[in-house]
Amino acid sequence: MQKMTQTPRGFEPMVEGMTLRDWFAGQCMRDTFASLAASGQANLNEFQLERCARMSYVAADAMLKARGE
Repeated sequence: MQKMTQTPRGFEPMVEGMTLRDWFAGQCMRDTFASLAASGQANLNEFQLERCARMSYVAADAMLKARGE
């Protein structure tokens, strides 16, 4: 049975080796892709995907800073 952990969005599967920073970045990327898909712009090239990933970690770092971590 997979372990669950409480997140800001409810209970989600716990992924071993994933940090809170990784989780925040993943949530940011997911929401970015959802917004792009809703606007019909979800067809990104490799450069754009890498930039999105880097920016997601910048956002994650800001979230951790706001938490005082």
